[in-house]
Amino acid sequence: MTAKASPAPSTRQTLRIPLDRLNKLSNTVSELLINQERLLEYDKQLRQASRNLKRRGQQLIPMREQVESLYDELSFSDQTKISPSNGGGNQNGDSQSSLGIAGLVDFDALEMDSYTAVHGILQRFQELMVQVQEIQEDVDLVERDLQETLIQMSQSLHQLDSELTQSRLVPFRGLAQSFAQPLEKLGDRHKKPVQFVIEGENTLVEVAILDQLRTPNPFNSQRL
Repeated sequence: MTAKASPAPSTRQTLRIPLDRLNKLSNTVSELLINQERLLEYDKQLRQASRNLKRRGQQLIPMREQVESLYDELSFSDQTKISPSNGGGNQNGDSQSSLGIAGLVDFDALEMDSYTAVHGILQRFQELMVQVQEIQEDVDLVERDLQETLIQMSQSLHQLDSELTQSRLVPFRGLAQSFAQPLEKLGDRHKKPVQFVIEGENTLVEVAILDQLRTPNPFNSQRL
């Protein structure tokens, strides 16, 4: 039997980055977060404009129905004017037909322009209503896409900000443990028992603060 080879322990790769570069990255992320808040405000205004557009479109619906009703009434009235009478017998057929043709001629000459104008106005109004509805749908689609993009961008920016913040923080024990050996030597020198206890060693502290606390070390300045 051959023993299975144990997997090699994974080593965590690290990279030393100057603190001033981290500060620049952090400032850039802060500016991006500010711009992201502005975009959220613009998105809020876009949603309000979309609601206003939808409300205006709904207000046009009764007007469209009234125009259509008026158009139907005008169409029926015009058809009545050009329809021949059904009364009388065959002996009056020629005269009634002549009257109907005369009425049609009068209708074509005097009232067709008005009839066509009303029909054209209604048709343009209906086309306008369709265009308003299409614009409303386009605005809704853009608003939904924008909202999803802003949510994803917000998550990415906050994650990046958190990672940058974590990269600037180190455990407090990194500083505290540097006092252990000097204290032991100091205790041996004065023949005193020394018990070095670190409380809150896992507390994360910014690197710049630790650097300020680390130098100068008062114990290193003494001759032990």
